[in-house]
Amino acid sequence: MRLDNHEYHDEEGLRAFCQERGIRDDARLLIQVFCGNLEGDFIRALSTLLGEMFPSAVIMGTTTGGEIADGVLLEEGVVISFLAFERTRLVPCMQAWDNEDSLALGKSLVSALAGEDTQPQMVIAFATGLNTNGEDFVEGINEALPGVPLAGGLAGEYLRFRETWIFNGREVIDQGAIAVALYNPELRIQTLYSMDWMPLGRPMNVDRARKNLLIELDGRPALETYRYYLGDEAAERLPVLSVQFPLMVERHGVKLARACVGVNDDGSMVFMGNFRTGEQTWFAIGDPQALLDRQSEVMQQLRRARFEAILTFTCVARKALMKQLIEDEARVFNELAPTAGFFTYGEFFHLQGANLFFNYTLTLVALSESSDEGQLLEQPPISLSDARISTEARAYAHLINTTARELGELIERMRRQALTDELTGLPNRRHLMDRLRALIGLHERNGEPLSVLLMDLDGFKQVNDHFGHQVGDEVLCELARVIEQVVRLSDVPGRWGGEEFLVVCPNTRAAGARDLAERLRRRIEQHEFPSGLRITASIGCAEHVHGESLDRLVARADAALYRAKAEGKNRVCGCEQGDSE
Repeated sequence: MRLDNHEYHDEEGLRAFCQERGIRDDARLLIQVFCGNLEGDFIRALSTLLGEMFPSAVIMGTTTGGEIADGVLLEEGVVISFLAFERTRLVPCMQAWDNEDSLALGKSLVSALAGEDTQPQMVIAFATGLNTNGEDFVEGINEALPGVPLAGGLAGEYLRFRETWIFNGREVIDQGAIAVALYNPELRIQTLYSMDWMPLGRPMNVDRARKNLLIELDGRPALETYRYYLGDEAAERLPVLSVQFPLMVERHGVKLARACVGVNDDGSMVFMGNFRTGEQTWFAIGDPQALLDRQSEVMQQLRRARFEAILTFTCVARKALMKQLIEDEARVFNELAPTAGFFTYGEFFHLQGANLFFNYTLTLVALSESSDEGQLLEQPPISLSDARISTEARAYAHLINTTARELGELIERMRRQALTDELTGLPNRRHLMDRLRALIGLHERNGEPLSVLLMDLDGFKQVNDHFGHQVGDEVLCELARVIEQVVRLSDVPGRWGGEEFLVVCPNTRAAGARDLAERLRRRIEQHEFPSGLRITASIGCAEHVHGESLDRLVARADAALYRAKAEGKNRVCGCEQGDSE
């Protein structure tokens, strides 16, 4: 296997390069074209030229947001990368597309490969960048070729969000995908990635999403959430500015960044990967120090064996934010093996037995047909040219994340205090009323039964008068524990006020409520409270009837409690057969 890169300027220079390097047409020759010139006429002419010069070779061309060749980064250049295999069979496929179903695109692209006698060792794919849902596309390939590693990415451009192209020497398309399958059981493959972003601030809730369309985020239209946190000026510069403030989601235990590619008039935002309604997401910030740390880990992996070629597919956002470090990174990789690749609008990567869609990530594939793994290589030096910027970025992120965590903890404490009785730790009256309203709504819609118990300690005033309020408080706390032990997990017991306690009993009819009330009454009567006190309780219960208000339901339970007191205390009233008062 041999990798040769040519920076293309004209046909004459290309032919001279191929003659000098001995590059000839062959079915085992993979030609990858990383094209920073986005002019349609230029792309068509170049595709035709390569198709005529190399009719037997596999040609995969893509527009880019930057090109990588032999450790050097190019801007709006054109790199033609010749990867000549010796013993690897190449099977190409290309699929033009005319709809938004990227899952079906992934399946259709590799459907011919599924009919092969053996599975390929790897598939390299490029898809048009602005009209392909990368996550669905990868899932389509997963379904058609389960377990086969995938590499490559979405065609890019220079953050103009206008148009991307792919081509194969015969066709040039602006919607669809192209791929090549590598067949060689002895082909050595090492896949590695570097995710250089960290979550920033508190998690936000995805309230409404449809695949890669983020509609509502944290209680607002997605655009308004960006505007709220980043300001009006920043919101007006979307989607370009969103490159610096992606969102992060979690997939298969891995946090992945998601890039925005469009903003709609209704405030929804189009991303390159999917969101799921109900999940959490975070703003993210670039972390150059993580790049350095992860780069060191990647180098440790690569230096364990010799490889003949390294293909890199990395997000254009990494270059925009950390260009100097990216240049250092490319140079270091090239010291291990010849490198080629491009800056994408999203990366395909094989991790833990599954293919995933990344944004804002470096992915690489190291390849070798040689069985000679060689000797351990000395680790090349890594530039720390941006270490100062890295320290500042991490300090800012740490400050924001720490503040967000403290605010979150404070808000949670305040929420608990607002809904919890300070003395007993049970839900307070406000919490009970909120729960009752919700359950009454379910009863009205679905007919689910609902009952309540209202309890009052008999003669509690004498406890306070004779033993003091401290003992009285201890009795109330002990009563709360007794109630929690008797009621079911689905019931909601709480302090209604003073020595009165309310138990909300979902999915419970009158007979069940009365049985529970009797169990509570007996347990309280038998329990020994602080200072050896024996105390009883009177309980009123009521089952909710259709159309009844919360106040009316509690009033009926209170009336039943009043009857229990009047009839001698230490008894249960209400919820008798036919009772509706």
